[in-house]
Amino acid sequence: MVTRQLSFDDIVKAVRAKDYSPIYLLMGDETYYIDRLDKLFESTVLTEDEREMNLTILYGRDVNAETIINEARRYPVMGAARQLVIVRELQGMDDDIDKLLAYVRRPNPTALLVLCYMNGTIDRRKKIVDEIGRVGTVYVADKMKEAQLPTFIRTYTTRRKAKIDDDAAVLLAAHVGSDLNKIANELDKLLILTRGGTIDRATVAANIGMTKEFNSFELRDAIVSRDIRRANLIARYFEEHVKSCPLQPTLAFLFSYFSNLMLAYYAPQRDAKSVAAFLKLKSEWHARDYVRGMSAFTGRKVMQIIDAIKSADARSKGVGGNNDHVLKDLIYFILH
Repeated sequence: MVTRQLSFDDIVKAVRAKDYSPIYLLMGDETYYIDRLDKLFESTVLTEDEREMNLTILYGRDVNAETIINEARRYPVMGAARQLVIVRELQGMDDDIDKLLAYVRRPNPTALLVLCYMNGTIDRRKKIVDEIGRVGTVYVADKMKEAQLPTFIRTYTTRRKAKIDDDAAVLLAAHVGSDLNKIANELDKLLILTRGGTIDRATVAANIGMTKEFNSFELRDAIVSRDIRRANLIARYFEEHVKSCPLQPTLAFLFSYFSNLMLAYYAPQRDAKSVAAFLKLKSEWHARDYVRGMSAFTGRKVMQIIDAIKSADARSKGVGGNNDHVLKDLIYFILH
């Protein structure tokens, strides 16, 4: 039997090995992983012939606890070893969830019940979470941090037997944001366009609603080059095209760069090889922008820039002043 709380990969491995828990509670803010597990259960637990009579899919907004319990209490038919009951959007019956305790405390051994609670978690004061943890598996999908997105992009691409340049992965993450479902959809489009080849920075820029001249990489390059005219031109373009160039990913991109630049000052030497090794970059080529950045800014100025980016992020959310021309004001501070 699968035990207690497991990681996404652990659950995938166990399900493929047919090592099931009687009940799964999948919840959290990152719906991408919940959706993937949902589809994994639906496609692998039963054979195609078994699904017709032994697969039940319910939606929280349309059912109550009694309906779910009645479905889960049924026994498999047509020679199937088990029946599968998947409840999607469990949050739609939030007030009724604790009534499932009657089933959780005495689950049907020939049923597999999968509960999918999206965009949040069940109130821990409810007994249901701990009770499911005792007899089944509780999986919490937390929102992925901005810094982890390029790794997710590279891993996703590798699993599809393709490649993506590091710069392209960072650019895609900066432009699309932290919605993993949206990132996966954009990657699927790019993989079709490149026919399974390597996705580079130019391909990303040309195909996800940005231009080669106006994107986060070009803005960073203008800043590091201390090209005030070009940096302001790109900032103005971003402000005029908020939908395709949202501010939050741009600020996150700049924060990531300047945070790493601050660390680069502690490298033993300020050459590309030393900086690449110190920052654990894949190649010296990826360290070139940090070497340039150390020539363009003092360590003290970089610390001030990091604080300025934090303030800009707060302003963009309505804290500490109006949110007009946030990026332009930030660029002015950085370059003056």
